[in-house]
Amino acid sequence: MQITQTKHTMPVVKTHKQLIGSGVNKTMAFMISDDFVFKAKDAGIIEKIDDENGLAILAYKNGSKDAIDLSETLVKNSNSGFFIKQKFLISYAEGEVFEKGDAIAYNPSFFNGKGKNMDYKPGTLAKIAISPIDLAYEDSTMISESLSKKAAANVTMQKQVALGPNTIIHSIVEVGDTVKTGDSLLDFTTSFEDPATAEFLSDLAKTFGSDVADTVGNEHIKAKYTGKIVDIKIYYNRPMTELHESLVKIIKKYKGKIQKRKQALGSIKTASVHIPPLEQQLGDKVGQEKYDGVIVEFYIEYYDEMNAGDKLTFNTALKAVIARTVAIEESPVSEYRQEEHVEAILTPTGVISRMTGDVYSMLYGNKVLIEVGKQIKEILNDER
Repeated sequence: MQITQTKHTMPVVKTHKQLIGSGVNKTMAFMISDDFVFKAKDAGIIEKIDDENGLAILAYKNGSKDAIDLSETLVKNSNSGFFIKQKFLISYAEGEVFEKGDAIAYNPSFFNGKGKNMDYKPGTLAKIAISPIDLAYEDSTMISESLSKKAAANVTMQKQVALGPNTIIHSIVEVGDTVKTGDSLLDFTTSFEDPATAEFLSDLAKTFGSDVADTVGNEHIKAKYTGKIVDIKIYYNRPMTELHESLVKIIKKYKGKIQKRKQALGSIKTASVHIPPLEQQLGDKVGQEKYDGVIVEFYIEYYDEMNAGDKLTFNTALKAVIARTVAIEESPVSEYRQEEHVEAILTPTGVISRMTGDVYSMLYGNKVLIEVGKQIKEILNDER
C-alpha cells in the first residue's frame, strides 16, 4: 500500500525520518531509479563539483566518467497538472572517494544520509488525536495552523505563450524574478504576416504610448500567481533568419546558458543530466500548444500551505480531506503536557473503513519513543 500511494507523495517543507520502520525505509533509496537518489555505478572519486553549471563530475576506477545534475529540475505531476521542483543535495565533497552502489546525491525532501546509510523520509511527524467530532467525520479532518505550515509545499505552474515569427518582444521576465498576480511576464507586439505592420505598431507605441498601440496589436501576458520565476524554456520551429531580431535575441541568450552547461559536461553521456534541445524543432506542438514560430514556457513557483479542501494522508491509505484549519490558540490539547497542542484530529471510523489497524501500533510506539526522549532530556537538565 505504501508503494502504491507514493505516486501521490509531494515534497513538503518539513519532513522526518520514521521512528519505527520495517527496514524498507533503509533500502528504499537502493530499490528505486536515480531520479531521486543517484547511486555510483562503480568505485571512484568526485572529480569536480561545478556550482556555476550545476554539475558534479564523477571519475570511476574503470576509467569512465559520469555526471550528476545538481541544478533545479521540474517534474510534472500528471494527475494534478502542476510541476514539482527537484534539486539534488550532494553528500560528498570534491576529491572524496566512494564505493560502488554508494548514494552520492539525493532529493533532501525524501531522503537523508550518505553512502550505504540512507533513510527514507515519508512525511511530517505530528501530534494527533483520535476522536469523532463534527469536523473529523468519516473522511474529513481538522488540522492546526502549525501543521498547515509544516506540510506546505512549493508548487510550480506552467504558462505557455505561442509567438509568431514577426513578433516584436518589448520586455520579458528573467529566471529568479519575483512576480505578483497581474504582473506582466511578457510584453510584445502581435505577429502579422507583413513584418512592416509589426514594426509600425512598435513605432506607434514608442511615439504615442502603449495605450494607443494596445488597441491595435500590443499584448501583455500576465502572471496568475504570486511567486518566483524558476525556469524559462524556449522552442522554435522556424529558421532563425525568418524570426524577428527581438525573438532571435532571447533565443540566443537562452541557448547560451544551455550551451555552457553542455560544454561543462564535455563528452560524458548520461541520462542523469537533462540538456534541453537547442536546435530548430520539426514539429508544430509543444505539449498541447500548437505554434508557428516560437513558444515560450514560463514556470512560476508559489508557496502553498495546506488548507480547507486539501487532502492529506496520515499513514499509507489513511487519507482525509481538511474541513478546517484552526489557529494554534484554538487547537485542542491533551490532558498530559497541555503546553503542546494537537495538530490534527483523526476519526476512528476512518481507521476501520480504510482497514489500517496497524496505525494504532505506530501511534503508541511513536508516543513512547518521543515521550521517553523528552523525559530523559528533563532528567539531564534537572527539570524532572
